[in-house]
Amino acid sequence: DVERGTVRIRTAELGESSPFSRSQRFVFVMDWLYVDDSPRAERRAAVLSLDTGLLRDLLGAAPVEDDTVAALLELVAERRGTASGFQARDANELLLLIGRAGDLTRSEIDERLTNEARHAGVADDLIARGHLAAVRVPTSDGRELRYTLPELAPEYRAAFAPPKATPARQRAVHATLILRRFLTTAPASSVREIRQRYAFPDGWLLRVLADAEQKGELLQGRFPPGDEARWCSRRLFERARRRALAKARRAVQPVPLAAYVAFLQRWQHVDPRDNLEGEAGAEAIVRQLEGALLPADALEREILAARLPRYDPVWLARLANAGEIVWTGVGRKRKESNVLALSAVRLLSRGNEDVWLTSADTGASLGSDAERVLLTLRDSGARFFSDLQRETSLTGHALRDALRELVAAGLVTADGIDALREVARLRPLPAQGRPRPDPARWLPAEFERQMPVVQRRPSMTRLPRWRRPDRSRRTDGWAGRWAAIIVPNAASTPRSEDEAQAARFVAQTWLERYGIVARDIHRREQPNVAWRAIYEQLRDMALRGAVRRGYFVQGLLGAQFALPDAVERLRETANESAPPAVVMSVRDPANAYRWARAMRSEDSAVPAPLLRARSLVVTRSGRPILVAEARAERVRLMPNVSPAALSAAAQSLTRHLRQQAANNSASLREYRIRQIDDASAVRNAATAAFVAAG
Repeated sequence: DVERGTVRIRTAELGESSPFSRSQRFVFVMDWLYVDDSPRAERRAAVLSLDTGLLRDLLGAAPVEDDTVAALLELVAERRGTASGFQARDANELLLLIGRAGDLTRSEIDERLTNEARHAGVADDLIARGHLAAVRVPTSDGRELRYTLPELAPEYRAAFAPPKATPARQRAVHATLILRRFLTTAPASSVREIRQRYAFPDGWLLRVLADAEQKGELLQGRFPPGDEARWCSRRLFERARRRALAKARRAVQPVPLAAYVAFLQRWQHVDPRDNLEGEAGAEAIVRQLEGALLPADALEREILAARLPRYDPVWLARLANAGEIVWTGVGRKRKESNVLALSAVRLLSRGNEDVWLTSADTGASLGSDAERVLLTLRDSGARFFSDLQRETSLTGHALRDALRELVAAGLVTADGIDALREVARLRPLPAQGRPRPDPARWLPAEFERQMPVVQRRPSMTRLPRWRRPDRSRRTDGWAGRWAAIIVPNAASTPRSEDEAQAARFVAQTWLERYGIVARDIHRREQPNVAWRAIYEQLRDMALRGAVRRGYFVQGLLGAQFALPDAVERLRETANESAPPAVVMSVRDPANAYRWARAMRSEDSAVPAPLLRARSLVVTRSGRPILVAEARAERVRLMPNVSPAALSAAAQSLTRHLRQQAANNSASLREYRIRQIDDASAVRNAATAAFVAAG
């Protein structure tokens, strides 16, 4: 509503004596600027009614779901009075049900009576006193004796009278009233089933049904059992569909965020029981993670290797070389140096770049070398490293740093993964002409200097490695063609697709990656599509029955939409008895603790280590057990960890570190845990669990 301009927000700062925290000292007061002046009854009808086009798509695309059919049968039983609790208890209630149905046989009347009313002879008393009239209705099997209200009896006699006794037009009018009354209390019925009830001519019956469908009174579709066309009252189907949706929403109670994290670990193949294998598994994982913001310096070591135990870097390189995927960088400026550095990367299917990339990914202004390289790429097209060096007259170190800056700005990419690895490994060059801070700024103001304070030299390990000019000019991972990315304007819709199609693509991608979608995911991944458009697509998918809408996870803000399979797996995961311990990176998309906005407030119980980068977190049933920092040199235990859970976490962490060393083709190093909970690990009660795990 704020985006649409229909809400005005006023802020008021509270006093210092307020019990609210500093971040909560703003109260938002909303004033609705535009209020619908239509009557309340019309507004309520508009809210409760479903779009006719959506209903037709739902009925014509595939057979109606079993839950909707069950809800329709349940609703029809209630309207007919045959359901328990809706049966007639006295004569007045029975007359109301007969008037709603039109005509009933003697056995059908007994079905609509409670046991007490049936034993009391309510139906026989009404027939004897003349409150029910007997009529003979022609069916496909012959004439059948039925009972109706006395005021409706002339209508039946006129509708089924011989052609010479009543004009054809008058018979058609009365027959139409009888048919529509029957369809308001009947489930979806075919022409054959209608003729079993009333022996109307086939041609006339099809014309009346088609006319009612054109007016929006009936809907035609395929209802199980069978594939024959059936007609159903539109109002009945709307109520049945809403009832089925409401029942599906109540099927799953909201689970804690820990259960959702455990579900994500299985859904995204982080759990050891759901790991994938081989190059086909690598391609499936890349497809699932399309568009997600992934750590650039740990894409393969932490994200892909967690889902593929025996990960081979060649698999990702083959996908890029074949043109299946394209990678783009996302950067942020460092506070200490004001240099744009690469922080995240997106893996995209070629052709879908406009859906994910926005001008917000480009950072701020570029350096002179980066602007020169970008201008060359835009004018000349894709270029190899040697071509760029010749056309820009830059040294190898300067060109690498310019490409690193352009990748961090989201303006340049390469056709190989080796280039991404080199960019993620490269450290920025020191800024030229930048004023150096006072090296003695940390000293007290009253301190008298006895000798000058010398600025520490830059670390040589963080500078680009010097290469002898007389050696080969190979650029190793920088080989391959570099190309500029045409970034769309953030305020415009994607060029490759219109906004609705792009929103539908993003919604489907998120459903396949997260299973359950909420607005927190939009804040995390920042696609080039507004949340409003994605929400509208998810809402339409919920009306069609493709996804479910409800409140599934505590801690996710706003409306939540889930795949039916995801809801079932979420329920199974939440009820697991003895799941294994799972190791994942804190920056992994499956770590909902980091991107669930409601869980990151000041009152949240989420420990701070779960929000820090470059750490490993070990969970069990989604609940964090420990966090390993600085290559497992520092370990932080979560509160109230049982010895059994700690032992399982230590063993899982050991297996994970060994697998990392094996994937990197390096000898297994000796990991040393030096601190546990900011104390020495020598005399800690938790040390025995890590020693036992090796």
